[in-house]
Amino acid sequence: MVRTSPEYKRIQSENIGYKELLELESDSEFLNAIYQRMLNRPLDEHGRFHYGLRLQGGTLREVIISELKNSEEYKQALL
Repeated sequence: MVRTSPEYKRIQSENIGYKELLELESDSEFLNAIYQRMLNRPLDEHGRFHYGLRLQGGTLREVIISELKNSEEYKQALL
């Protein structure tokens, strides 16, 4: 079935609306939500520390999303 193909999943994932996640008030809420949405799992301590420090240092949320989209874990989550 087309809806279960990796190509379909990739296209659908690229169309996920991230706008509401970008607008979340706290970085913690953002990270929890983006991990759940993109990686289908809760945020772990490593991610909380790594991305939390980056966000505190001024890294844009859009950059975090882009990096997660390019991660092996994200690609595996699409399969």
